[in-house]
Amino acid sequence: MIQPNCVILSVLNAWTWGMKTGDPVRIAVQSIEPGIDHAQAEACIYGHWTPITEIWTGDHLEIRIHPRHYPDIEPYRYAGLMDWINENIKYVQKDDVAAL
Repeated sequence: MIQPNCVILSVLNAWTWGMKTGDPVRIAVQSIEPGIDHAQAEACIYGHWTPITEIWTGDHLEIRIHPRHYPDIEPYRYAGLMDWINENIKYVQKDDVAAL
């Protein structure tokens, strides 16, 4: 079974939150171990950048304010949503991207 990863989920979370609320969004990137990064969406809520994530309620998926997935590790960079998508689109097959 193929499961989504943090790159895909961070895009889903930021895009959904931004579309629903109009809040600015970005992606926080953390280095969790050498060669392995983690991405989590953030929204600027009442002037404060706040981590968000997806939660399966048992009935549906919700995007919620949520503590940082790796709270003891500071992000080393932040990317705007479209910048993040453009950086990672290369991992999708070229034919799929052309169809967009």
